[in-house]
Amino acid sequence: MEDLTSKIKRYVTLKAQIESLESELEPIRESLLNELKEKNTTRIEQSPFYIENRIIHQERASKKDFPVDVWNTYSKQVTISQLIVSTIKDKSKRRSRSPIKKIQAR
Repeated sequence: MEDLTSKIKRYVTLKAQIESLESELEPIRESLLNELKEKNTTRIEQSPFYIENRIIHQERASKKDFPVDVWNTYSKQVTISQLIVSTIKDKSKRRSRSPIKKIQAR
């Protein structure tokens, strides 16, 4: 089990490093976007690099916007796997939750 613990510790350490680097990266990103805006363009090339700001448009619809048969025919379902790594909290500090009430069908 120690092997799993060391993997989790390594994951948490790397995740913290990534978050630290992302916080350093954000001001640079904003500066580059401002440069594009000042030059009124979406792409600048400066050898050996280029920067480009792509705008992605997405259109979505809600299930309530369509008749049931149309929704059932054309809707698509996407499954995403998410790995969550967190520290285990002390159970005595956990806030109490009210028990789930079961509703009985009549």
